[in-house]
Amino acid sequence: MKKYKLFHNVCMDCGNKCDRQADRCRSCAAKNNMLKRTYNRPPKEQLIKDLLESKTYLALGAKHNVSNVTARKWCKYYGINKYNVN
Repeated sequence: MKKYKLFHNVCMDCGNKCDRQADRCRSCAAKNNMLKRTYNRPPKEQLIKDLLESKTYLALGAKHNVSNVTARKWCKYYGINKYNVN
């Protein structure tokens, strides 16, 4: 016996059908989740200054209320190597 998905709701963003317990369709929900997760990264000069003061990615992330992995990825994005920062 085949199971069919029952569509009862309409997506609040695009108007497409979505699952009965969902407010958004899958594609709009994914876009909305990505928008929630983004964090404005500081400018390169500020990041270099903060890295010189804090010396570690963990302290840099704590200063900006993000994880050390996020701080490391910011530095990688700007091309900053913590060992060669002067």
